[in-house]
Amino acid sequence: MGADIQLYNLLEWVLKQTGKARVTVVTFSMNEEFIRKILQLKNAQLIDNITIILDSKAISKTQKIAAFAKNVFTEMYFAKTHAKVILIKNENHNIAIVGSQNFTRGNREESGIITNVTSTVQIYDTEIKRIKSSAVQFENQKIEAITPIRQTAEKRKNFSFSKLNNYRRTQGVEYFALFQNIKMNLEYLKSEPENVDMFVMPMIKFITENNVKQILPGPKGSRTLKNGFHFATLLLEKTQRYVDFQIIDAFENRNNHIYLKENIAFDTDAYLFDDICTRGTTIRKMVEYTNLKNKLIVICNH
Repeated sequence: MGADIQLYNLLEWVLKQTGKARVTVVTFSMNEEFIRKILQLKNAQLIDNITIILDSKAISKTQKIAAFAKNVFTEMYFAKTHAKVILIKNENHNIAIVGSQNFTRGNREESGIITNVTSTVQIYDTEIKRIKSSAVQFENQKIEAITPIRQTAEKRKNFSFSKLNNYRRTQGVEYFALFQNIKMNLEYLKSEPENVDMFVMPMIKFITENNVKQILPGPKGSRTLKNGFHFATLLLEKTQRYVDFQIIDAFENRNNHIYLKENIAFDTDAYLFDDICTRGTTIRKMVEYTNLKNKLIVICNH
């Protein structure tokens, strides 16, 4: 295929042969041009419903066209994928388009096949269901609320933890907050492991935007023993399903004192992570031990 034939041209041609159908798209990325074409195909009554699965690295780009995309696609998911597959199904047809082009405009030579061989289409269908089962679903209202906020003590005058405030002012420590505030009680949210799911999307976004390679979570404390899990670590482990980075278990809590474990190696561009500040003691110690002054992430400024 040359630049004069785009992937949506193939999709349109197939749909005109099959009639109205259900469509599933797996692609690394997409752009507004393709979304508009999908809208045209829906308005022409050629698409019944359409699901798209994108690579997690596309989250930042997708945010810019989030509202438009959400109104066009029936469902949107993010996963670790580099596949480019379109499935087209209705009562009479099962078709797969498999090729090298993403859901973006291609100006190079591309290759692909269109097949209606049942056994072949079924293989792609099975694999796409597997990818979807471990994907994170796009929810527009959360994306809009999670733009990371880089702050300093000077900029955040109503930051209420005076010791941490002074420490940041004198040592120049900055932090990234995934949320400015959370209306629900974060301590209550931390009591149930499934509640980490609502924070996975902002973590994916932050990690991909900042090219994060290593994260050191805060130490496990008394709440870990009470709840049976460590909220910060569990959140990072779930996020790790969608983006590649290393979790380094660097800290320990001994008698309510925080220590850096022996023989721990990490890069100078690693990030520290804790779910929330209370008195600032944990964060101060993490920064003090590692000297990662400008590499601190918290879920929320409380």
